[in-house]
This record gives sequence, structure tokens and C-alpha cells, in this order.
Amino acid sequence: MIHADQLTRTYQIGTQRIDALARMTLTIHDGERTAIIGRSGSGKSTLLNLLAGLDRPSSGTLCVNEQRLDQISRNEMAEYRLRTIGVIFQSFQLVPQRTALQNVELPLILSGVANYGRKKIATEWLTRVGLYDRRDHLPSQLSGGEQQRVAIARALVNRPKVILADEPTGNLDTQTASEIMSLLMSLCQQLGTTSVIVTHDGHVAKTCSQRQFRMTNGALAEVTADEVL
Repeated sequence: MIHADQLTRTYQIGTQRIDALARMTLTIHDGERTAIIGRSGSGKSTLLNLLAGLDRPSSGTLCVNEQRLDQISRNEMAEYRLRTIGVIFQSFQLVPQRTALQNVELPLILSGVANYGRKKIATEWLTRVGLYDRRDHLPSQLSGGEQQRVAIARALVNRPKVILADEPTGNLDTQTASEIMSLLMSLCQQLGTTSVIVTHDGHVAKTCSQRQFRMTNGALAEVTADEVL
């Protein structure tokens, strides 16, 4: 499903060269639930941006769902972002002027789903995340946990092959965070969706994944069963 080989991302700031990712190798199998843990600046967000098709590697290969992200065109990359992946952000990234239902509809609009069909599908997904009764509320009228549930529905509405989550519990209290991760993992398991969770929280990493990786200075290493996160 996901394979990176000798993956490198380098940034040039003035005369300084920064190796955000340093010849990284990674394989994640179809349907596998994984977590990447690391401190701020370790390179985990850089990796997530590459997997999300928001950036391109400086060198090496990156293949997701049999697509070479280091080689495909700009139009192919846009199609990849729409149909292959779903992204969940720490800050929810909901459109403030749109209702919960309208936010979930957005990927369906971009996919060309007709009005009646997309409203039906979006309503079904809001029901699955427990927000049917809040479908006409704006993000400002929802709690943090409710906003993240809307974001989960929006990320999954096109049934992507891969879910990428960037600190999805960072703005939530402990109880709500646990509920959100349980919901997300349950939905991914039902759909057979591959998931990559980026977090600094070792507890979240262990409870939401089958395999954990630690990112340090742009290098990735799998965490062994007896290692403390």
C-alpha cells in the first residue's frame, strides 16, 4: 500500500541545508493501522505532507496504492488527493460558513456527485459519527469533539484507501480524545482503510495502531514491543 525507499526531503534556508527526511525507508501494508511518534521538528509532519501529496520528495521513491508520488503529474496528484487519501487535522480545518452537512459534502462536490446523492451520502456519514441531529449547525456551534467527528466524516466520505491524521487529538481533552480515536479506528477497520496517525502522544500511538514508528531527526525506526513510547 505505502512504500518509501531512500526517501529524502531537503530544504534550503539561505546558506543552510536542512534534511527534514534522511534516506528513509518505510513499508505499510494494505489495511494496516500505524502510528508515527516524534517530537516537534523531528520530520513527522514532513512525511505526512509527502504522503498527502502536498509536497514532493527531493530524492528517493514514494509509492502509495501503486502510484509513484515522486513521478506523477500535478493533475494526477490532485486526483490522488481527492480519491486515494483522506486527511484529518489537529485544528479540524472545517469551513466556518458551512454547516456540518455542507462540510462533509465538499469532497463529494469535487468528485462530481449529484446534489441529491451527495446530501444522502453526507447525511449517512454524519449519522455514522453520531451527529445527525447536528447536521445543520455551523462549526462555531459545535464542540471540539463534534468538529473532529465532522472532520472524520469528511475525510472518509469518499471511502479513501488511506487515512492520514495529523495530531488528531491535540485540541481535545483526554476523554474526548479517547472517544474520537476509538471512533476513527472502528470506521477504518470497517472500511479496510489503511491509517497513518502522526502524534507526539505515546498512549494515542499504542491504542490506535498495530505498529508504531519513532521519528528522530528525519530518521524512522520501528518501535519494538517492549519499548516505552
